[in-house]
Amino acid sequence: MTTPIPPTVSTTEMNVITPKKMEEECRQTIAITNALSMLVMIAINIMGMFTIFTKIEKMFNPARVTATIRAKRFRNRVNP
Repeated sequence: MTTPIPPTVSTTEMNVITPKKMEEECRQTIAITNALSMLVMIAINIMGMFTIFTKIEKMFNPARVTATIRAKRFRNRVNP
């Protein structure tokens, strides 16, 4: 027959962080994260706007449209 082993009880002190203290501790980290995310979003926005404006310019530029039509006519004439 085995004898039961009593559980060991240990007490540890816990430091409770108040919301105000947590806010003060994380202020710099949050500011850095916000700045980095803004920089990333600005870069994405610049690339997106460049892409959209380039596409619109290619679609609606009269010189490019006439050149595309001329090239298609030439291809149809050369390779019927």
